[in-house]
Amino acid sequence: MDEDAVSDDKTDPSIHDVEEDNVSLQEADSSDGEILRELRGAGEVLTRVELDLAYSSEKLLNLDIFMMHVVDRENDYETSAMENEEISDDSVQKALEFNFLSGILDSEVRELEKLMASLQPEIVDVREKISSCGHFRETFNELERKLHDSEESLEQSQNQVAEIRMQCDKFQRTLLAICGQDNWNDSKDGDFSDNDHFSNRNAKIKMQTAEQQRHILRMLEKSLARELDLEKKLSDSRHGEEELNQKLHSAEQEMFCMDEAVEDVVWRLFKAENAAEVLMGISKEMMGRLQIVQFNLNSSILREGEIRSKLQDLMKPTEMNGNGLRMLETGCETPDDLVETKLDATNLQEDGKDTHNSSEVITLREKVQSLELQLKECESQLQSTKDSVVENQKQQTVLTSRLSEMNNIIEDLNENMSKAESRAETAETKFSLLAESNLVLTEELSLIKSSDNGMEKVNSLEKQLRESDNQLQHAKASVEASQEQQNMLYSAIADMENLINDLKSKVLKAESRAEKSDTKCAILSETNLELNEE
Repeated sequence: MDEDAVSDDKTDPSIHDVEEDNVSLQEADSSDGEILRELRGAGEVLTRVELDLAYSSEKLLNLDIFMMHVVDRENDYETSAMENEEISDDSVQKALEFNFLSGILDSEVRELEKLMASLQPEIVDVREKISSCGHFRETFNELERKLHDSEESLEQSQNQVAEIRMQCDKFQRTLLAICGQDNWNDSKDGDFSDNDHFSNRNAKIKMQTAEQQRHILRMLEKSLARELDLEKKLSDSRHGEEELNQKLHSAEQEMFCMDEAVEDVVWRLFKAENAAEVLMGISKEMMGRLQIVQFNLNSSILREGEIRSKLQDLMKPTEMNGNGLRMLETGCETPDDLVETKLDATNLQEDGKDTHNSSEVITLREKVQSLELQLKECESQLQSTKDSVVENQKQQTVLTSRLSEMNNIIEDLNENMSKAESRAETAETKFSLLAESNLVLTEELSLIKSSDNGMEKVNSLEKQLRESDNQLQHAKASVEASQEQQNMLYSAIADMENLINDLKSKVLKAESRAEKSDTKCAILSETNLELNEE
């Protein structure tokens, strides 16, 4: 029992360690996600700080130029005051101008000091966030470089603001001296020393502003390069849009040509249906004639049987008379005059009867021969009509099979037409979406050129341009697929035309095709109406 307890005590910590590792991994994943979000926020803050620093540096340059004008007004007032011991209107006007300009300079410097004071904690916060992400520091070298550049530009701007503040304080002392609160001579001696100090300061300011200008120029070059890249991508997207317009126009023309081809096919089918109806009437008339011929043939066969029976009845007495004559000729061999005279008389009577019977037999034989000839002609006509009927039936079966094949091909063509229409509709919708996105991009690009928050909108525009490029690629692929489908449809229509030309000579003997062709024509007319409406 003790050993089991010891083993349990040994295994329980390992299981607990595994669970702690899993929990720590989950916490690490969540903490990594939070760190990445914080770093993204820090990048956005740095972008805003860079824009504010660029704005402040530009404003400092303008304030330096403005301060030169204030110094010129101060020198003008001092020279006029030294030349004229009494207060004149010109000196009063120059004093008022100097007071007004120095007040404007003081207010602008205060605004810059507030801006610098607000930027300093933001930079410190970003520095703390980057320093807290130790294992992500390698992936954010550019962020650290931007932070370093921002700190340097902020320090330079603070130095320039401090120097301008000193000059503003000097202007305030000069104004107090003008109002009489200070001694004129002391202020005059101090002004000469201040002028020397101000000349040295101006040299330093010029050096610092040159460095800051170079830094600003580098930043502006980067932003201009990005804007040029965006304009290039925008021109490419517009070129792609024009190509899509051309392809859609060509697709519409091809659809119009396909509609004309389908109308031609429908017209040919209508002609074939009319020919089939005419042939149906002709075939019915031929069947009626065939039935009449068969009826006449049956009646002629019956008459032939009756005539043959009559002929056989007439041939029996003639055969009996002939047999009697042959028996008399063979039986009377001894010459006897009386017997001969009697026999001659009886023979003369029998010869008269035989001549009468032979004339009737000859007429009957002629009638029988004429009837046999008519019978043979009727049999030949009947055989020819039977052969023609068999051939018509064979041709009708072949044509029905061909017609079923044609119907299947027409159904396939209708399906392909519907697919091509759906693809054309999708291409049109994608084209409209791309046109709207391009309009939005142009508007945002114009806003970027006129606004201060350029970097953020440039990044968002880059993402939108990537998405629009992908959409353009998909639209091009769909248009190419629709073109391939249309080429297949054209080849199928050409094959259909060849088949129709082949069947045009044979369709004159078609039968029982009217109902099917009516239904197919109705379907094709409905599809054509739908296509024309769309």
